Amino acid sequence: MIDGQASLVITSGTYTAADVTRALGIQPDLSAEKGDLRARGNSGAEPIRRRFYETSVWALEVDSTPATMMAVDEDSAKGFATLHALVDRLLGRGETLTQIRQYYTVALSWYGTAAEGQTTALLPSALLRDIAELGLDLVVTLYPREQ
Repeated sequence: MIDGQASLVITSGTYTAADVTRALGIQPDLSAEKGDLRARGNSGAEPIRRRFYETSVWALEVDSTPATMMAVDEDSAKGFATLHALVDRLLGRGETLTQIRQYYTVALSWYGTAAEGQTTALLPSALLRDIAELGLDLVVTLYPREQ
């Protein structure tokens, strides 16, 4: 298994991303308020109605790339390094996240690449315990390796 990316994305059609920053005391990796102008992709084919954020967005992301020194090789022991790093940034904020979930949509996710067509993944119990302390559900996506 090759580690990919872990992310926490918090959105709301009513409340602001700035309020999430204040509540959690963490600067996001990405933040936008409802109505903010979106950067248009290279194609320029994005519909006009999508030019503005339709909700506020607050996100933390940890990528597995050579630049971040996360596991980019097939290493099952480090397969969830990005998720460990992201969860570590949030530890001790479980109560705050519970309050935030009353007003925002909160999504914790991780993706990686399978070393072979069919594989298994082992989430370490300590990592599961930390995620549970945060009160978050986890979406896991494992992509097949491109041949």
